[in-house]
Amino acid sequence: MKKYLLLILCTGLLWVYYFFPAPPQPGTKLPESLLNLNKQMLVQAENTSLTFGDYWINDLRNKKSLTNNERQIIKLANHANVRQIIFDFRDPIRFSYYPDYYYFLTDKFYIYAADDYTEETQVPSIKQAIEQLQDKSIYHFCEPADHPHWFLCVRQD
Repeated sequence: MKKYLLLILCTGLLWVYYFFPAPPQPGTKLPESLLNLNKQMLVQAENTSLTFGDYWINDLRNKKSLTNNERQIIKLANHANVRQIIFDFRDPIRFSYYPDYYYFLTDKFYIYAADDYTEETQVPSIKQAIEQLQDKSIYHFCEPADHPHWFLCVRQD
């Protein structure tokens, strides 16, 4: 009986680990796959008439006629574990990348802003900023990532 309970517990833990990967930690290096996706989004900015919008990767995948660039975006987004991209192709260019665990575990996401502007409050360390809050129920913070114009951000509403 104990063996069966242990087996069920281990199976449950593996399931949670597989379907809910650990979110990125503040101050970590940006994944190369995300940087490659950003390069492709910059190409898309040059080749589209859209100025603002979003790509839900699953919806984009189901589009009937995809351009080569859109196919590449889907491939790179899957590799980077990104499920939504909010874009603003007007000058200055901005992208927000939301990982697929965004809705399940945490409100962490990445921002690329050519002018280094974010709507969220920019802080040197998200962890320290949250620790200093008295009311931790609402906050919007971004900390600089290890590449220029990049930020790791968190939201709590």
